[in-house]
Amino acid sequence: MRWTEQMAEGIVQLRAIYLSGDFDRYWQFHIDQDQRRLYPA
Repeated sequence: MRWTEQMAEGIVQLRAIYLSGDFDRYWQFHIDQDQRRLYPA
């Protein structure tokens, strides 16, 4: 498997969010952003 620098940075950031205990809050934010993007009011 080959990693681009951008993909590796994204994984490192997700790992940091997970280890800080904020993953559930981040994931809800991510879902909310997708909902706004896919279904604008």
